[in-house]
Amino acid sequence: MLGDPLNVIKYTSIVALYLLAFSNGKNYTKDIVQIRNLYQEFLKNYNKLNKTFNLSDPIQIHTMFYYLLYEGYLSKDKDFQFSNKQARDIDYIYGANVITGQGVCRHISTMFTDILNDYGIQSNNLVVYFRNYDVNVKINIIDKPKYTKEELINYARTHIEDEEKYNLVMKVIERLVDEYNKSIEISLEKVYEKKLFKSFLVNHMISYAFQDGKSYFLDPTNKSIYRMSKSNNHILYDDEYELKISPINSILRLSRYSNNCLINQYPSVSKEEEKMLIEETVKLCNKNIDIFENFYSENSDLYKDISSKVLKIKY
Repeated sequence: MLGDPLNVIKYTSIVALYLLAFSNGKNYTKDIVQIRNLYQEFLKNYNKLNKTFNLSDPIQIHTMFYYLLYEGYLSKDKDFQFSNKQARDIDYIYGANVITGQGVCRHISTMFTDILNDYGIQSNNLVVYFRNYDVNVKINIIDKPKYTKEELINYARTHIEDEEKYNLVMKVIERLVDEYNKSIEISLEKVYEKKLFKSFLVNHMISYAFQDGKSYFLDPTNKSIYRMSKSNNHILYDDEYELKISPINSILRLSRYSNNCLINQYPSVSKEEEKMLIEETVKLCNKNIDIFENFYSENSDLYKDISSKVLKIKY
C-alpha cells in the first residue's frame, strides 16, 4: 500500500497541505514550544546515526530513513501506520506526527526534510501533483503453464487496488483455472488521464535537496527518487510516474535558495550511481540492526513524551 502513489492520493487531504502555510496562529503556545524542543532533540539524536555510518549523500540518507521509518524505528511502540486519522497538522511539528505511529506524506516528507536541514543539507518540502491513471486488467489464456493459481492470486492481491476489479479477477481465475483447467496470465495496463496536469491541484508531498551542484527529488513515502525533465523544470519523473511541481510551493515558503536551484535545473546523479548508493545503504542497514535496536531503545522515552504531547493537542 505504501509503495503506491495512488494510495497516497487517496489518503492525503489537499486542504491539509494548505494548512502548512496558514497555521502560524498555533505555533507559539506552551505545548507547541515543548513539542518543538523535544522534536529538535530527536533530530539531533537521529543525525548521530547518519554520522555513525558516515552517510553524506542525500540518497544514502533517504534510503536509511525510509528503511527505519517502515521498520518502526521512528515511532512509538515501534509501529508506523500510513494513516491520517490522528494527524495534528500544525506548522513546525508536522514531522512529529510520525513519532505518534501514524502519518501520511506531508508528515513523512517534513520529518525527512527536517533531518536533512539539521544535518547541514539544504532541503525543502515540495508539494506536487501525481498524474492520475486507471488500471485495465487483461487476462490471457496461454498454451503452456506459466503460473500457479497461488501465484496468480498473489499477483492480483498485490497489484489490483480496486476492490470490484479484484473480486472479478478472482472469479475469472476460479473459473478458468479450476473449472476449465486453463493456463492463464494476468497483465495490467495503465490508462492516464487525458489532461496531463491541473495547474493548482496537489495530492502529494516530497523532499527536495541540493548538494554539490546536484538536485535530489526524494520521496520517502513511496521509497522513490525522481528526476527533473530537461524540457520542463516543473515536471518530475521516474520509471513509472510523472509529477508536476505545484506553484503552491511559493505559498509554502520554498526558500529563495531552493527556488533558484529548481529554476537552474541542476542535474541529478546518474541512475547507475543512484542504484549503487541505494543497494549499499540497504546492505548497511541489514547488517546493523543491533545499532538500530539500541537507537530505538535509547529514544523510546522521548518518543512516548513527544507522542503524548502531540496527541493531547485538540485540533
